[in-house]
Amino acid sequence: MRGRRRSWRSQPGDGVATPPIGGPGPVNGRSGHPLPIVDQLALRVAARDWPAPSPWQLPPVIAGRTLIADTVAQLPLLAYRAGEVRRPQPAIIRQPDPREPIWSTLHRVVMDQTRYGRAWLWVTALDGDGVPAALRVLPDDEVSPTLDELGDPTEIAWRGRTLQVGLDVVHVPLDLDTDPLGSSPLVEAWPILEGIAQLYGFAAGTWSSWGMPSLKIRVPGRLDRAEADDLRAQFLETHAGRRVPAVLWGDADVDPINAADAVGAGIAAAHDSAIAEVGRLLRIPPALMNAVAGDSLTYSTTQGEFSAWLATGLGAYLMRIEAAWSSLLTRGTVARFDTSELVRADMVARWSAYGEACGAPWLSVPEVRAMARAAGDPVPAIAGDVAPARNEVV
Repeated sequence: MRGRRRSWRSQPGDGVATPPIGGPGPVNGRSGHPLPIVDQLALRVAARDWPAPSPWQLPPVIAGRTLIADTVAQLPLLAYRAGEVRRPQPAIIRQPDPREPIWSTLHRVVMDQTRYGRAWLWVTALDGDGVPAALRVLPDDEVSPTLDELGDPTEIAWRGRTLQVGLDVVHVPLDLDTDPLGSSPLVEAWPILEGIAQLYGFAAGTWSSWGMPSLKIRVPGRLDRAEADDLRAQFLETHAGRRVPAVLWGDADVDPINAADAVGAGIAAAHDSAIAEVGRLLRIPPALMNAVAGDSLTYSTTQGEFSAWLATGLGAYLMRIEAAWSSLLTRGTVARFDTSELVRADMVARWSAYGEACGAPWLSVPEVRAMARAAGDPVPAIAGDVAPARNEVV
């Protein structure tokens, strides 16, 4: 692959769907079909069966991975030659996988990177000049790579096929520090994530299974088991689920248990810390993860928040995808994400910039009006306007 021009080859796809991960759950006794996931969870709660979740099931992990994938999927990917947008755009840019829209393909790449630490792009079609025109994202859990003496992948086996890396497949690693194939920061921090998963399991069990009590009923004497159960049942029958005054007899009294509040506060603080830790692993600012930052660094605008994320975290994912797609284009053409919409200033700031630009010697009023329309601002067309300076995909 190094120092030589790649000669791509393609093979037709087989259209076989990826099997679902995990085994079947409980089934309906009459139909024999698996129960909906909501019903499965209800059965587990009723049976007081609530083990610690897998780290992949943690809400901050799901939210963080999805945030990165959805953000990347929204950004236009464009081909540039000599600094100008190519017109028309190559097919591998417009719709890399003919079976799905480009946002879905980009979403798959990022989700594979954040889970497995790598993605595999299989070239499935070439154009008349032998340039890649279509690809497919292969699920990493179905790929078996072969490494050379230097530890670099040379070929992969997938569903009975042998595909050459650099000829049939593009390897898109996320991090090469600990694994020559790529590694995910979530996998590298797996012991920590398992501890966080135990926390979520403890929290679920505390309120549903282990039942940390929040009240205690004191009576001035000793009760046997039947009397205690009867008193508790009568109290719950009257007050469970309702905030009504308690009327007790026999000098009985009701007091809150402060330990329950302390446990709840501790769980809430641990959850905030867990969310921040996952965000740190995925290079997502605390504000975008709805986590407590723990410092005084804040941004007054969404533009500032996303600009910081683009520079310190999101850009690392974009750079790897851009390099992979650039390797599929003709010499002299590169792929770049258009991030202008992500870091666009608010309307007040834009109008202020437009006003200053009108007085600058390098921009005319029609050009500034074209820039405003390209940004989506409501600017009616008048005589003398120039064509919008935006990157339409033709």
